[in-house]
Amino acid sequence: MSDKIYCLDAGVFINPWNYYYTQQICPSFWELLLQLASEGCLISPHEIYQEIQKQDDGLSKWLKSNKFPFEAIDENIQDNMHLVMEKFPLLIDSKSFRSMGDPWVIATAMSREATVVTTERSAPKKIKIPDACHGLGIPCITEFQFVHEIGIRFEAVLSKGRDQDFLF
Repeated sequence: MSDKIYCLDAGVFINPWNYYYTQQICPSFWELLLQLASEGCLISPHEIYQEIQKQDDGLSKWLKSNKFPFEAIDENIQDNMHLVMEKFPLLIDSKSFRSMGDPWVIATAMSREATVVTTERSAPKKIKIPDACHGLGIPCITEFQFVHEIGIRFEAVLSKGRDQDFLF
């Protein structure tokens, strides 16, 4: 495992929950997130929690019941938030009010000297989290780079209705 601190964007919770590391397929991923958070290796701002709670779904319920430790805003994060928005005012989509948590992820990462983990990719004519991080000199990686860096390895056992177990 790494001794780095990683700051997670909402998509790092939402996309795995809904698609590739669902609770039914890969519960160990979610257990590991909780473990890493309890060890201080993972953080995410409280605004990401609020963003996720807008949907009353399995993920929002899981976050509530497991009490993932979201970071409260302090003066340092607030100051960094102003810096982020001053330099990248288009980071928030003001028409749809999407991406409201994005500058808080970056500001929190700045304050805690963390690497941002996001599912976002740079896009032409738009400012996305990786663009702002690059412009501010903050390390930023994808969710799959995070899984690789942290050293996560999944093993699967197939046994239902089989004569023997298969370990991959």
